[in-house]
Amino acid sequence: VVDRAGVVQTMNPAARRILHLDAGVTSGPVGDILNSVPALADVIGEALQTTSPILRRTVSLEGGAKPSHLGVTVSPITGADGAMQAVVCLFTDLTAVVELEERLRLKEALARLGELTAGLAHEFRNGLATIHGYGRLLDPEALPEPARTYVEGIRAETIALGEVVTNFLRFAKPERFAMAPVDLRAI
Repeated sequence: VVDRAGVVQTMNPAARRILHLDAGVTSGPVGDILNSVPALADVIGEALQTTSPILRRTVSLEGGAKPSHLGVTVSPITGADGAMQAVVCLFTDLTAVVELEERLRLKEALARLGELTAGLAHEFRNGLATIHGYGRLLDPEALPEPARTYVEGIRAETIALGEVVTNFLRFAKPERFAMAPVDLRAI
């Protein structure tokens, strides 16, 4: 709870624990008490200036402080005359949630990349199959010696590149997990 003058009136033990503040810290100017988390002090200051509630704002903390993301709500406390007397700040550590969201976004981006690369690999495979097919139509025995070597080289390279594309597709699209009963003694 922060009064109209910007002085912290009370802070519960959970807030001190989340913000890594000393247990002896109980009151004082909000900027001094929250000097290690200025983004939170700024949100409280904004609520004091505007006298409007701030609902469910995500605040990112810099400088390696743990937590690194807080979900913050600041609500005014009004007196009998309707004037704001103080604000109460409620916050929760959203660091784990934000990290999970970032991992999910990365996973989705990697899935899209995998689909794109698999599509490209299929296109390469189609082109290689066409080149290899035309190479197979050529009869090396009917060709002069230098051309015979070229045709055999085309065939060998298209086979080698086809294997590279197949291996790439295996990598881009992992095999499905297959479960089956096994004899543990044999393993």
